[in-house]
Amino acid sequence: MAHNINFNEQTGQHSFFSVKQKAWHGLGQIVEEYPTSKEALQFAGLDYEVIKSPLFTQSRAMTVGNEGELIAGIDIAVPNYYATMRTDNNTVLGVVGRDYSIVQNRDAFSFFDAIVGGDGMQYETAGALGNGERIFITAKLPGYIKVGKDDYIEKYLFLTTSHDGSGSITAAFTPVRIVCQNTLGVALRNRSNTIKIRHTANAEDRLKEAHKVMGISNKMADELDSIFNQWTKVRITDKDVMKLIQQAMAPSKEVLKSLKTGEELSTVFKNICDNRHRYPRLEQLAFVAIGNRLHVEQENWIRENFPGRKFTLVFGKDLIGHITDIKLAAGIKNIPIRVFFLDNEVLIYRDKVLRVFNQEQISLHAFQEAFGIRPRFRTAKPVQSLTFLDQLKHDAER
Repeated sequence: MAHNINFNEQTGQHSFFSVKQKAWHGLGQIVEEYPTSKEALQFAGLDYEVIKSPLFTQSRAMTVGNEGELIAGIDIAVPNYYATMRTDNNTVLGVVGRDYSIVQNRDAFSFFDAIVGGDGMQYETAGALGNGERIFITAKLPGYIKVGKDDYIEKYLFLTTSHDGSGSITAAFTPVRIVCQNTLGVALRNRSNTIKIRHTANAEDRLKEAHKVMGISNKMADELDSIFNQWTKVRITDKDVMKLIQQAMAPSKEVLKSLKTGEELSTVFKNICDNRHRYPRLEQLAFVAIGNRLHVEQENWIRENFPGRKFTLVFGKDLIGHITDIKLAAGIKNIPIRVFFLDNEVLIYRDKVLRVFNQEQISLHAFQEAFGIRPRFRTAKPVQSLTFLDQLKHDAER
């Protein structure tokens, strides 16, 4: 569960809220208007109290009572240590020391309100992770970072704090909209532009730090604006872009090492990188699985939902794969055909026209050439095997 969003069994809801758009995990409450800090606290399920409770252990020794009964060991208080606990469901969140000062969730929002200071920031997301031991808040700053002519990047401030003694109050500028544990980790990696406040600090010190955060945010936004716009003036080749994509998509240190040494990469990884290069915006890409036994309903659905689109057909390079390419391409273009097999030949009828193909030479390209069909399709075939299933088995054994 990479998102690690807390699920509150009492309310039956995940402790997360977002304004207008769903997060990738699809959890939590979606609201249409920017909430106040009080409303955000409730929407995100953060309206719970945390207390410090005495910590006890039990002695191992057992005693015999006056009646001969066994009496379990006594509770022994652990000095100078306490358990932090949610009061709404009695969940223990962590163990802290005597000097640890709890910062309630509502106090974290009040601190964030001090950062807002009437300058127009709006609460964008908030949530709790794990059992509620860590919370995060993201607020949108006014304005954008404009890159080039028409590319705009939102500016955010985020705040996170913990109730288990594992971390300080942390606030920083980020271009990342935080919606889960993963995106929080991304935002926390740039430590050089982060303000950290210990849980033992008093409220006055925290408010002083708030103004530092605003100063850092404005400075960081200006720096990013300059850096991003400088990047737009740099021209790189497709080969350079592919290198960057391969480094970003590398799933392990071994693959990164292979990239540096020039070793052969798996076909699956190369296909992933090729597709990412070809479709930099995911909304341009759709994957439809249909199998090898086509139905008219499938062809109609694809034709109706993807008009005017270019298609890559991903079937095997055996006879079944080539025939499937042809039948699907004809179906999408609404061209009725009939396919027959005779000895070592493939016979295809279209509008009373017959074309005969050798099974060794049949392909989508040969079909389109023979019937004068304008190509709108390309094919991707396994490199070292007849089918992609065999190719996957081959790559897995490497």
